[in-house]
Amino acid sequence: MRARRDPLGAVQARGRPVGARASWRARFETTRAVWPILIVFAVVVLGIYLGWFSPTDGAAVGAFATLVLAVVSGGLRWKGFVESVIAAGITSAMMFLIMFAAELFSAALALSQLPNEISHWIGGLALPPVMILLCLLIIYIILGCFMESLAMVLLTLPVFVPVMTSLDFGMTSDAVLIWFGILVLMSVETGMISPPFGMNLFLINSIAKDVPIQQTYLGVLGFYAMDILRILLVLFVPGLALWLTGLG
Repeated sequence: MRARRDPLGAVQARGRPVGARASWRARFETTRAVWPILIVFAVVVLGIYLGWFSPTDGAAVGAFATLVLAVVSGGLRWKGFVESVIAAGITSAMMFLIMFAAELFSAALALSQLPNEISHWIGGLALPPVMILLCLLIIYIILGCFMESLAMVLLTLPVFVPVMTSLDFGMTSDAVLIWFGILVLMSVETGMISPPFGMNLFLINSIAKDVPIQQTYLGVLGFYAMDILRILLVLFVPGLALWLTGLG
């Protein structure tokens, strides 16, 4: 909304000249490279929706289609393919290590009965379920400033999921978990752009090395406010997160 009302604000704030308005032909030519990706996206989504393959199979179809697209367009050579496989292997190994540690942590929690004790304790509090959920989301936003998102989610869900299923939101357990999962992902990503310690803020600043970190903080505030508003909307209007699952 801000960009729509003041599209030149960022350029003028940095003291740079304003360019000429692009024609519709120039806009179309600029977006021409995006169309193959949109086609792959459409194939995957339609394939899942029409029952051609499952969502898990859809991920494989999308990855294979992207690979074919890269080869056909000439953007992928043998050296680049090998480098991509090595990078994917390293990333996968790190993810599997985190998941293995999370499994050990979950097993330890199950043996200690800690999630059940926390659920019983929270159930005895004189707080509405929505307020308890709001407190959990605030915890995720705070953790997002310091932890990697996957590790954070895998380490906290074994504790927080039993808490959510023990609360009465007037919905089925499956609906509550879908709603909670969407809210968690939104809160984690919001935490990662939270000033002054959000991890993504430092990533952005490392890319734009000529921009002071204070200016990065100011520049992200509008997006941060919109993310908080989005979380509150989904929190108090669960239908925004559940309407798609209701189509099935």
